[in-house]
Amino acid sequence: MTLVALSILILWTLVVLFERRTNSSLLHKRLSKRAQNWVVLHSLIVCWILVAHMGLVFFVGRLPFESQLDTIGTSLGESIGFLINLPIERYDLVTYVFDINLTILAVLFGYEQFKLGYNLRNRPWPKLSFRYLWITIVLGFVLLPITLHGIIP
Repeated sequence: MTLVALSILILWTLVVLFERRTNSSLLHKRLSKRAQNWVVLHSLIVCWILVAHMGLVFFVGRLPFESQLDTIGTSLGESIGFLINLPIERYDLVTYVFDINLTILAVLFGYEQFKLGYNLRNRPWPKLSFRYLWITIVLGFVLLPITLHGIIP
């Protein structure tokens, strides 16, 4: 997974350097204006789907199996082998708050992006998602010292 992320980072860096050097988008000459708008709109929606999946993976793919990890201990079965190197987060309030907020934030941004559409008239972005973003940031700043000091297990 680290190699995949590193490859994406290198590719993204090369694209950014190319675009800055040429002062134009990579696909600007190859795509029509309509296709460029379509790519921008749908890449943002896919981005928010990927952000939302981080919280959903915890609730759907990891949390149901942590009870098995907690009761079995070190003799892991084949069905939960992916949890062997991960700490048990079933009792971690900060993880719950982060994942719930991340999922809500991604759904709000995705909905507002979908509602805003292609934004050909350069309308302002709806304010609800940005207000919720600040709530999420404040919650992060409040919960970070609490979890670092071990007040909340």
